Amino acid sequence: MAMIQRIPSGHEKVRCSTLSEKTRRYIHNLVSPIVQRWIENAREDPEAFWGKAAEQLPWLRKWDQVFEWTPPTFRWFVGGQTNRFSCKKCAQ
Repeated sequence: MAMIQRIPSGHEKVRCSTLSEKTRRYIHNLVSPIVQRWIENAREDPEAFWGKAAEQLPWLRKWDQVFEWTPPTFRWFVGGQTNRFSCKKCAQ
């Protein structure tokens, strides 16, 4: 039977603790300083990080709110509008 994990209410930070400290240090040494900075920024303020990243994409209408969490559901870029063609073209 599958285990159901309860989704935390609010914006609590959830960390993965399944990696050993040795593995974490190994991965940390492989990642470039730029990527390390991105990871730190995303952990410190996820909404600001993803909002800044999303500004690089073409939007027909910019979002009103980056993230909305109303348990048990959540939404990203609330009120924003883009089209699939624009996103697909950027990814190529």
